[in-house]
Amino acid sequence: MTLLFSRDDVVELLPYKHLIEAVEAAHIGLATGDVTQPTRSVLTVPGAETVVLPMIAASPSSSIAVCKLLVDQPRDPAAPRQRSTIVAVDLDTGDCAAMLDGAAVTLVRTAAASAVATRALSRPDAHVLGILGAGRQAAAHLDAIAEVRDLTELVVWNRTSERAEPLLRKARDMGLETTILDDPRDVVARADILCTLTPSVDPLVYARDLHPGLHINAVGSPPRPQYRELASDVLAAARLVVDSAAVAAVESGAVAMALGDGSIDEHVPLVDLGAVLTGQAVGRSGDQQVTVFVSVGLGIQDLAAVSLILETARQQGRGHDITDRL
Repeated sequence: MTLLFSRDDVVELLPYKHLIEAVEAAHIGLATGDVTQPTRSVLTVPGAETVVLPMIAASPSSSIAVCKLLVDQPRDPAAPRQRSTIVAVDLDTGDCAAMLDGAAVTLVRTAAASAVATRALSRPDAHVLGILGAGRQAAAHLDAIAEVRDLTELVVWNRTSERAEPLLRKARDMGLETTILDDPRDVVARADILCTLTPSVDPLVYARDLHPGLHINAVGSPPRPQYRELASDVLAAARLVVDSAAVAAVESGAVAMALGDGSIDEHVPLVDLGAVLTGQAVGRSGDQQVTVFVSVGLGIQDLAAVSLILETARQQGRGHDITDRL
């Protein structure tokens, strides 16, 4: 049976409480070898700005492999920059188990990964969430971070301030105090946890903006080496953790530029989130330390989300059977 899941199906079948645990388990599995993903390559289209990125992962315990085909196309600012489709394949039979709206899965699993990193790296008493960029990822991150920290306040910067109002209204409905600020530096100064969620080419945050105890989730940059939200000196000043060293060194503009300009030592291995979660590496070493999680996005995160969707769908009889249409 091949099941089709729409965006609404994905949202309903992936509550953050369970998704965060599934994504954490996936990162632990990557560190221990229980989950696998190949070295990935980015396909550039000759004569176009479009980038095509296949993201593949598999796990014997879930008995499926997933492949997400992501297209990053920046030319039309009025349209979604990234679109994707996910196919899940049964490892035992080779049959197509499911097809899913990739954008919906990416939205929530990305926020869940930030929540995993926040729980592992931020101060336990962190309660002020700062967000740079009030797009779709902002609301998802608000929900996800609220699952792992007792938030009391949200501070936001967005290039167009009125577009942040739905996010602020959502936060107020959650019982949080809200403030919108005119300068990203002011958000950094107020935040205990900062999520950067913009496709910025030029850095929004510099080392001079940091304060003791801050944790940053750097999430918004697309998989292109010229994009970065954090200046190189931020990565040099902080305890840096990445979702995957192999991926971040190539696809994260912030990491690639910091390696290139010598701000971080190319001879010192980057630290994966999974290594922190398993105790193989140290995360935060004290309340005054600044920590940074650079998130590029991984196939194992899609795998975790799709596995959870299929498990829940089978229990609830959800999904649209399209076997006869293939």
